[in-house]
Amino acid sequence: MECTEAGLSSVPLVEALGDLDPAAVTSMDLSNNNLTSVPDNAFAAYPSLQYLRLSGNRISSVSPQAFEGVKLQNLYLDNNQLVGLVAGSLPDTLAELSLEDNFFITIPPAVSLIRDLQLLNLARNKVTHLRNGDLIGNDKLLSL
Repeated sequence: MECTEAGLSSVPLVEALGDLDPAAVTSMDLSNNNLTSVPDNAFAAYPSLQYLRLSGNRISSVSPQAFEGVKLQNLYLDNNQLVGLVAGSLPDTLAELSLEDNFFITIPPAVSLIRDLQLLNLARNKVTHLRNGDLIGNDKLLSL
């Protein structure tokens, strides 16, 4: 489902999909909109969602239950205004996570809880070093 540059300030409601079955949506691109946060259960109406791009918004917060009920494999939060992510705020099913071009100075605690994470992109942040234990739960990480 492509919703780039649509002027959205929130995740599209199921009613806005028309005849499209929300359970059939596996990919969603909400890039370059006006999203400022990701609230609890923001994507619960899309249980089959695996790929989500939220790049180029003004997101500064992600609720701890934002991705409840969704088994995302790929999540892109590039070019937003994030400074941190609390433990549990990211789906533990992710294989790929991109947090490029935000305001992180350390690796968010939420990352270490993603056991199957293979790719983590933190380019263009202010992370200068790894702290002891930052990636302790990420045994499958192939690219940082």
